[in-house]
Amino acid sequence: MALEGRHGPLTMRPGVDRRDRSARGARRVGVRGIVFPATGATFAAQTGLTLDSLYTFQEASGNLLDKAGSTDLGVNGAPTFAQTLLGRQGIYYDAADERHAAQVHDPGAASMLAFAVCSFVAVTGTGGIFGGYDAADALDGWLAYRNINTVEFHIRSSAAGGSKSVAATTTLTTGQLYLVSLQVDRAANTGRGRITPRGGVGEGVSVDITGLGTLSSGGNHLSGFGSTPLLGPGVSVYYGGIKLGAGAEGATRLQTLHRSLGWEP
Repeated sequence: MALEGRHGPLTMRPGVDRRDRSARGARRVGVRGIVFPATGATFAAQTGLTLDSLYTFQEASGNLLDKAGSTDLGVNGAPTFAQTLLGRQGIYYDAADERHAAQVHDPGAASMLAFAVCSFVAVTGTGGIFGGYDAADALDGWLAYRNINTVEFHIRSSAAGGSKSVAATTTLTTGQLYLVSLQVDRAANTGRGRITPRGGVGEGVSVDITGLGTLSSGGNHLSGFGSTPLLGPGVSVYYGGIKLGAGAEGATRLQTLHRSLGWEP
């Protein structure tokens, strides 16, 4: 496992809350300096990244609507809508198998990245944040989840290479917002994860994925946010998105994303 800071290995500086100079349409809600672009176009203007799908988690019920494309995510179970923390509204996945997901966003053997703004009602057990996985057994795909009081990132292939895992060391607390992101960079044979607390220090981790096969589980591939067949509930999500293909690659891509959304200086 490799640790990376903002300016190279093991170099970290405290983050600061700062006033944002955002693109038009990027919505600032309750958290100074942090922005939540409301459409795919304003997200691209703010970050330089054109997403396949963007979800703002402002729905009052039902499906999660895609603000960048046309890939809405269906609701499973009865998550609690309109939960607010620090002025930002989100959705609380508070019971087993509660999620928003669909058989979409299957990267196969291509690069990808995904991210979510989330919080944790408790820091015990496991809790799914986001992922794409085999709906039956989660043997193939990519996952970011809470494991007690830290975030872990898993990239799995039953075709070749097995399971690649890496955990952040940032200690999770309740009542706090976090930006969590995961990247599969096929060009660099590297999987990366990043977590930044609101007003805190960003942490990047990485793992070698040389020889890793396809992440596709065919017709069983289920992508989304919340609880999975192998991971529990207890996570609230406020914002998230996904990018597939070469545009998701780059050693600094996650750090740039966190900075451009106002989470890191």
